[in-house]
Amino acid sequence: MILNVREPKISKDFTINDIRKIRDWQYEILKKATPKEIMNYYNTPENLQYVGKSKGLGVEQNYKKVINWLKKAAEQGDAEAQNDLGWMYYRGLGVKQDYKEAFNWYKKSAGQGNAKAQCNLGLMYFKGEGVEQNYKEAFNWY
Repeated sequence: MILNVREPKISKDFTINDIRKIRDWQYEILKKATPKEIMNYYNTPENLQYVGKSKGLGVEQNYKKVINWLKKAAEQGDAEAQNDLGWMYYRGLGVKQDYKEAFNWYKKSAGQGNAKAQCNLGLMYFKGEGVEQNYKEAFNWY
């Protein structure tokens, strides 16, 4: 268990559902972790199985390349990519931290019904990050 987030059970055959479980699990960790905690976690040998299965072994982590690929998918309307791109801007991973840009990507994704993006949008309204603080809007998006 990492940061009180229970690890997903992965099937022996490793299917697309397992990838989704890992992605959701990683997302929960990222919401709770600081950048240093994230790096410390992923740079341990025992976690190579998760990193390798979800990111590919032998590929050096490169946030700028991640941004490039996420933008391509997000601009084509992929709601998950829009949310992930919002997260990258929110945390300043591979790009300069930009709450307004994060808000814009979250809003596009949330408008397509992405529950994670809706929650992220609610949080931004609640905190007043990238948008004027508005508790009523925060409540509507949560």
